[in-house]
Order: sequence, then C-alpha cells, then structure tokens
Amino acid sequence: MKVLSFNCKNILACGPFFSEMKEDVDIYLLQEHWLFDCQLNMLNEIHSKYIGIGKSVDTDDPLPPIQMPREYGGVAILWRKELDPLISTLKAGNSRIQCIEIEGDPNIIFVSLYLPCKGPTNSTQELLECIDQLNEIVCTYSNTHQIIIGGDFNEDIINGASSQRKKYINDFMQDHELSSKE
Repeated sequence: MKVLSFNCKNILACGPFFSEMKEDVDIYLLQEHWLFDCQLNMLNEIHSKYIGIGKSVDTDDPLPPIQMPREYGGVAILWRKELDPLISTLKAGNSRIQCIEIEGDPNIIFVSLYLPCKGPTNSTQELLECIDQLNEIVCTYSNTHQIIIGGDFNEDIINGASSQRKKYINDFMQDHELSSKE
C-alpha cells in the first residue's frame, strides 16, 4: 500500500497538485487543509478517484458559514474509492488527529497528525495533549493492528535542537517502538 503524507497549506489552493495526483498512491494523509467543518464535504470533490474524511479547527464547535474567519489547520485522509469497503473511520483523537482503519491481514490504523506550532504560550501543553491522545490510540490498537502515523510534527525530531517538545515526542516513539522515515 502506497501512502503519502502532505501538508497542503490550503487544499483549495492546491488544485494543480490534486488534479495531477499520482493515482498509484492509495492513501493521502493531509495536514493544514484549511477547511471548516461545513466545508469538509469538499474532500470528496478533490479528485474523482478519491474520497475522504477530515477534521477542522471548528469540528468540536462548528461555525456558521457567515462567521468563518481566515482558514487554518485541519487534518484529513483521502483514499482510493475502491478501498472504501475496507475502511472505517475512527472517532479517536481531537481536531488535530484523524484516523481510519483498514480491514486486512494485518488490520491497519492510519493516523494523519498536525501538531501545534512552537509559537503560542500553550503550544507545548497542546502538544502534550495530542501525544497523550496518540498514546491512547496506540495502546488501544497496537495488539491487533499495524499503526502508521504521518503528518506534520512541527518539530525536527531527528536533527533538531533538544527541547521539551522533542523529548516528549521521542519518548512516545521509544515507548511504542516506533520509527520515523523521511
């Protein structure tokens, strides 16, 4: 199965990328789609051979269309339509974590993740909450599923300077014997 993780920074401005999507990719893990909850249906209109599911910054408290500010954030997963009978969406995680399950041998959980940026004063706390939710997902499914996490960590977990954020991410990865691929 071929998977691509992509921070699209506004899915509506990525028309050329999606019109020329490589159809040999089975699953796209997307971050920063910039759609609001009332716009998530657009994920199914991006390409005729793909469908998807997503979460937005207002997933937990949807904004009416007339009150939408400038877009930001969001996670999504797109998959080839022929995979749809094998896929179930999972309600796990917050608005920065989108998961799907694929039935097969082995069963697989795909996670699209968009961790908070370093700037805001509460970004480390929000990152810790996201990693705690990832920990819960991995603990729940690791005995019965292969787990693939892709996304934007907003942290150089391989070569970056030491930080509390990096340590928390690396500790999570070590605890669950996860590895990274660039």
